Amino acid sequence: MIFGIDQSITGTGVSCVDNEGKFVKAIRIDSGPVREKDGATRRMPRLHYIVSQILGFIEENAGDKHFAIAREDYSYASKGQVFQLGELGGVIDMAIYLQVSSQCIGYYTLPIGTWKKFALGRGDTGKDTSYLLTVFKAFGIEFKDDNVADSFMIAYTLWAMYKSKNDLSFFENITQEAKVALLQKASGMTIANIKKATHEQYGKGLDAVFMRCLVFEAQQRESWMNDKSRGKITIYPEPTEANA
Repeated sequence: MIFGIDQSITGTGVSCVDNEGKFVKAIRIDSGPVREKDGATRRMPRLHYIVSQILGFIEENAGDKHFAIAREDYSYASKGQVFQLGELGGVIDMAIYLQVSSQCIGYYTLPIGTWKKFALGRGDTGKDTSYLLTVFKAFGIEFKDDNVADSFMIAYTLWAMYKSKNDLSFFENITQEAKVALLQKASGMTIANIKKATHEQYGKGLDAVFMRCLVFEAQQRESWMNDKSRGKITIYPEPTEANA
């Protein structure tokens, strides 16, 4: 199973697809206004609520099975609540790392231009009044919320990355444009080379994309936790014989 997360300050979308890339279930997490009517901030309760709902959704639908996760990467050219979104993304990453990483074979952040270009044909597809109709035409699934729709497409894109690497038939049947969409941003390959790549060459390009987008994987976490040289804590003032 693969989970997709489209984090938002007010309405985070979370979806999951099965091993065949089919939509299974989704939720929208409505987290309310940033401040109360009296001006008091809701920053920490909001973060806790969003994260707890994401974790609950993952645990409910994954059970004891292994899974992969992708969330939307930061839009570095955006304006507005970019620091709040960065904080939210970091909190989500850490919560997943601490709570469910032993079952997570890979956790990735996918650039918006990558998953939108793969799923909808254009990386700059805007969220206008026809956006959900565009998604429906592409997948035949009727979503009522754009963040939920995005979380599904994020999950579906990660599924397609795994599938195109491991399934020759799938690789041969996806369009050239789709192949370019998955590799163009982070593989280091030119468009011309992507289009003429063999399945093996394409798989190596995907390996580069996976590494570029990787937040963590279970094996990486275990090796880090078992590495006694991974870090050091120095206490100040350092103990001496007089104050030890």
